[in-house]
Amino acid sequence: MSASACSAHDQRPRVCRIYPVEINPFVPLDPSAKACPSDAWSGTHPLLMRAGRLVDPDTAALIAQSREADRRDRVGKA
Repeated sequence: MSASACSAHDQRPRVCRIYPVEINPFVPLDPSAKACPSDAWSGTHPLLMRAGRLVDPDTAALIAQSREADRRDRVGKA
């Protein structure tokens, strides 16, 4: 699935733009556990992952930003 298939995608919060990818690197992407329509996983969208690794550079950058924000906020969340 393309992380940017929706026309309103760029205006959504970062966590929504990352979906359906898991931010936690220890949780595998499982399409059956996602609330995406079945056509979102069709072969007509750009490849998101290959062999368990993220191949979409835009989504990878969003995940890196999210993880960095979590690192910065960890003291306040403790």
